[in-house]
Amino acid sequence: MIRKILTITTLALTTGLGLADDVAARAPVAQALREVQREPGQDSRVYELRTYFASQGKLDELHARFQNHVLRFHERHGITNIGYWVPSDNAKRSIVSLVSYPSMDARDKAWSSLLTDREWVQVRRDSEAKGRILDAVREEILTADEATEVSSLYLGESQGFEIRRFTDKSGKVEEVKALVRKEVKDAFGASETAIRFFTPTGQGNRTDTTLLAIIVRPKFDDVEFVAARPNGVVTPKLAIPGQIATRLNATEYSPIK
Repeated sequence: MIRKILTITTLALTTGLGLADDVAARAPVAQALREVQREPGQDSRVYELRTYFASQGKLDELHARFQNHVLRFHERHGITNIGYWVPSDNAKRSIVSLVSYPSMDARDKAWSSLLTDREWVQVRRDSEAKGRILDAVREEILTADEATEVSSLYLGESQGFEIRRFTDKSGKVEEVKALVRKEVKDAFGASETAIRFFTPTGQGNRTDTTLLAIIVRPKFDDVEFVAARPNGVVTPKLAIPGQIATRLNATEYSPIK
């Protein structure tokens, strides 16, 4: 099996598809992230998980805009593309992306620069010549968890992705992380898997998530969140309070596949 190493720091949700008021940095979010105190050795990059909701009947056109234009404009303006996915059950016509920036100030400058890029403005207009193709964008600013020691993702030829959200208010974050790690290890084994935890900044985010995990693991076609190990043993998921899990499939244009 051919393996490739993709640095986890290229994980991040992106954008460039929305209107100016969709993608502009919100002041409360920016201020909250600037006030975050990071420990020595902690990942200092700013991550953003963005979920785009296509207009009715326009998902293919939205994908085309991402594939043909958005990623290159992101890179031009300093936005690092990490992953682009669609939920396995995509009833809401969504595209989920993860992008990153060196800092919150860099995020502000990147979007300001992108939204005033004349070429991008024309591309967006052309893509909407027959009507709006994007209804809404959900933005989530994230900080990487310093307790996560995964520095790289080792991916095989076939892998699946999950985003798990936790709303546990007990404050037992480390216990939740330990349960997630145990579940993933028990279900898939130690090889070909990786977990990265993130903490939403809170202010300005349209979510109740208190902890977010992105999981890369072997891809199975069986029942959601019940994995069959190579020896045929089926391991059900552990009961983790406040967990919402979404299976994702990588798009053709996603840097991480």
